[in-house]
Amino acid sequence: MRGIGASLLSLALPILLPVIVLSLVWVLFGSMMMYAALASMIAYLFGPLGREMVIPAAVLLLMESISAGIWEVVAISLSVACVDVSLALFVVLNFTLVRRSKILARITDRMEKAFTRRLGGGPTRRGYALLAVYVAFPLQFSGGFIATIIGSLLGYDPRRMVLAVTVGSVIGSLAMGLLVYLVGRPILNVLTLGALQLAGILIVVGFIIAAVYVYYSYRRKKDED
Repeated sequence: MRGIGASLLSLALPILLPVIVLSLVWVLFGSMMMYAALASMIAYLFGPLGREMVIPAAVLLLMESISAGIWEVVAISLSVACVDVSLALFVVLNFTLVRRSKILARITDRMEKAFTRRLGGGPTRRGYALLAVYVAFPLQFSGGFIATIIGSLLGYDPRRMVLAVTVGSVIGSLAMGLLVYLVGRPILNVLTLGALQLAGILIVVGFIIAAVYVYYSYRRKKDED
């Protein structure tokens, strides 16, 4: 019974964090912002688009629909970062379960070799810092999920690893959201576009980039086989 309870707790804790964040957004900003945060989380978690597409599209849409201010942008950015932290917690608490996935094994095998070369193959201060930088940069497969899997394979301390992912994701998400907030309106004026149009363009471009990446990854794997 204790083993079952521990397993359920390991699955429940990563889910609890987004629920708390959404509740705070609802209390501080209202239901509309809560739904926007939830939609951004889902798009980032299940969609092929990374933070570099999800956050700009969400911020632009909020600027158009409710004339969002800087605090609404911060709330959306941190909501997306919360997904990375939750995934990092899930991997740390359920690493044995995650390792059984053959699909993830194919993805992480190549990335583990690259990380071993760059991070020296073990948990060092430089390694944790680079892990945070890796998560902060808006690149494909640079989210907290893959980063935590690779860190776990390399023997990184779970608590420091989650902290590195948290710092990296918060910095990267806030930087992306605030950048769009500061330059989004001037760009819209220059291009004579509405926020909805530009957000749609970003989403389409994101899907194209993701499709091209998946296609070339598949071709490269076939060539190697």
